[in-house]
Amino acid sequence: MNAAGGGEGAAVPATRCGRREFCRGLMAACLRLPLLHAQTAGDVKARVGLVRSGDRSAAVEKLFKSIGPAGLDAGQVYLKADYGNPNRHPATTHPDTLSALVRALRRRGAGSVTLVERSGMGRTRAVWEGLGVPKLARELGMELLALEDLERGAWARVQPEQSHWSRGFEVPRFLRSGAVLVQAGTLKTHRFGAQFSGGLENSLGLIAKHAGDDPAYNYLEELHGSEHQTRMIAEVASVFNPVITLLDASEVFIDGGPEAGDVATPGVMLASADRVALDAAGVALLVSSGAGFPLAGGAVFGRGQIARAVELELGISSASEIAFAPEDRASELVALQLEGILAFEAQGEKEKPGAAL
Repeated sequence: MNAAGGGEGAAVPATRCGRREFCRGLMAACLRLPLLHAQTAGDVKARVGLVRSGDRSAAVEKLFKSIGPAGLDAGQVYLKADYGNPNRHPATTHPDTLSALVRALRRRGAGSVTLVERSGMGRTRAVWEGLGVPKLARELGMELLALEDLERGAWARVQPEQSHWSRGFEVPRFLRSGAVLVQAGTLKTHRFGAQFSGGLENSLGLIAKHAGDDPAYNYLEELHGSEHQTRMIAEVASVFNPVITLLDASEVFIDGGPEAGDVATPGVMLASADRVALDAAGVALLVSSGAGFPLAGGAVFGRGQIARAVELELGISSASEIAFAPEDRASELVALQLEGILAFEAQGEKEKPGAAL
């Protein structure tokens, strides 16, 4: 049984490759192509912090020191973690990660931290209760806000330009008025059409499940029934502006997900202010950990979530603009693996007809 406790899945080592062709390709990339470490300062537009450590608290603190924000001049910080289902990590946020995040935010000036969520598989408060979140919140002095408890007037309908949502979607008004938001997801594959869960997909837990003026209308049913699901996820992400986003990849699903699946243990945490760069790194890490179709074998920036996020200008537009910021030698070795995967795309960009060299 997997770590989430839901369904059958075998834990596999982080070094699993999965296919000889992938291993050969990765070695060729590392030998044939310039690594992203060698980029000039003008090329780099997004830094991705990377820490390989078994100590989640230390890893979170290192990521905040490396990526920021250095200070939070805010009386109120809203924290969106990952409690979309009732199963344990890696299906949801690990309690040590949640504790580390709250303490790191407090050290940087957050006066009050409120955990916000709208679970997709069950009622949020029931999910929290089953995972011990209320007890931990009391110990941390953290507030809890289950978004389905908001009054109808607390929601605002938005419709991003050229959106694939038929009638838009609804978001909490307080997150549309300059609120300080920090997002923290758990990296994993996603078998229900999203392909993977990362920083962009984390935003789905911030929108309403049902329309305020038509309770019978279910936004999530529209999402999961659409051929444009991955693009719609990026459109939701476009209305939020987190100051930093973290991904816990200490353990990940490399098949199945989001609530259960086969587990690998990269032992890594990632963070960035650029969600496109962060998710590109996350996809590369899933592939290097053994994830198969549809993530393996295709272009990272061709994934629907990432491609649509690029169109919406939510972050960088190519792999060549990513620079990893590994914390030590162990972290650097992981970064080199991810750079080898992303270097295929960076080279492909240079070889496009008419592209600047």
